[in-house]
Amino acid sequence: MITLTFDDAVNADNWDLFQEKLFPSQNPITTDTPPSNGAPVPAQFGLPPGYRCAMVDSCPHHLTGKEIYNALIHNFHRHYDTNRAPFGLYFHTTWFKKPEFLAAFQKFLDEMGKRPDVWFVTNWQAVQWMRNPVPLGQVEQFEPWGCKKRVSQKFHILNYYQEVK
Repeated sequence: MITLTFDDAVNADNWDLFQEKLFPSQNPITTDTPPSNGAPVPAQFGLPPGYRCAMVDSCPHHLTGKEIYNALIHNFHRHYDTNRAPFGLYFHTTWFKKPEFLAAFQKFLDEMGKRPDVWFVTNWQAVQWMRNPVPLGQVEQFEPWGCKKRVSQKFHILNYYQEVK
């Protein structure tokens, strides 16, 4: 994984350049350079109007669930509506202890689950796709993702310690 400074080093404005430098083997002129195993980590999560957090769970905790949901949607569209650079979401589990945040995140997951061209994958799976991109019509056969079929389901986030008791 590549560690970046928290200055929005990877964003919609420079994703193409980042991808070219990260994966030079896709350029036939530089095939002697092996592809990277790094995952881009967008360094800022934006909250309209103009507030930035290093990661989602470092945003102010006084926000409402509606504000969190709107921020998730806003940041998703920063990627989806431009060049579709991978949109990473990074949290600590304690962030989900606030019921409004958990509800907002579940609503976001439900909304994203309705989109036939949005997939939830691990960083490793994203890197595999960036190294060998396949068209949307072939994603279900893309071995690193291991998708047998697209399922529509409600996502559940469990607190491990409560479940183990």
